[in-house]
Amino acid sequence: SSDLQTEMRNEMVLHTLRSSQNPPINMNKTKVMLITNIISPYRIPLFNTILEIGNFDFKVIALAEKETNRDWRIAKEEIKFNFKILPGFHKFIWSKEIPIHINWGLWHELRCFAPDIVITSGYDTMAYWEAGFYCKFFRKKYILWHGTTLLSMKKFNGLIGWMKRFIIKKANCYITYGWKAAECLEYFGAPQRRIHIGINTVDMDWFRKRVKEIRSNRTFMEDRLK
Repeated sequence: SSDLQTEMRNEMVLHTLRSSQNPPINMNKTKVMLITNIISPYRIPLFNTILEIGNFDFKVIALAEKETNRDWRIAKEEIKFNFKILPGFHKFIWSKEIPIHINWGLWHELRCFAPDIVITSGYDTMAYWEAGFYCKFFRKKYILWHGTTLLSMKKFNGLIGWMKRFIIKKANCYITYGWKAAECLEYFGAPQRRIHIGINTVDMDWFRKRVKEIRSNRTFMEDRLK
């Protein structure tokens, strides 16, 4: 059923969050803040589900509304979770396929929301490092949501390699898209027992419905076969 599929898609994320929580000392809910580059359209169903079935307060912080190589419109009318897009300067380096985000206001958001757990979807911007410093300074849990593999990396040593090892080792636990990403984390010093391997989730119901629509379009299928 659709409910069962949704639960299976998000079980990995929720299990990781729950395993990161300390035993409750009062009746207040644990607060979880997820910091990511943009709110991708295919992430909205995942974040909505986390809000609905997770027993914690959930807020998403985006560094930008969109990126040059991902010119998507955020369907804000579909968003049920608490979110904010930070102000900042944004640049995309096409030759390296690297987005640059220089944001301000994150520290204010962290202090106001006061999350017990902070998740970042990478370590390649100053905002992610700022979030890691917040967790270290205030003794909060830090989760790294990681999808990079060793095959897509170019810098393993020197200053860049040291920085990767430093922030990866500082995380309390990890969420990865698959075993290749987990392999990358282990290479840079992450303990295997703290890595939770999942999948890069999408709205499977939407894709299943869209595929059926396309396959039922005889003209479209005939044009593809020409």
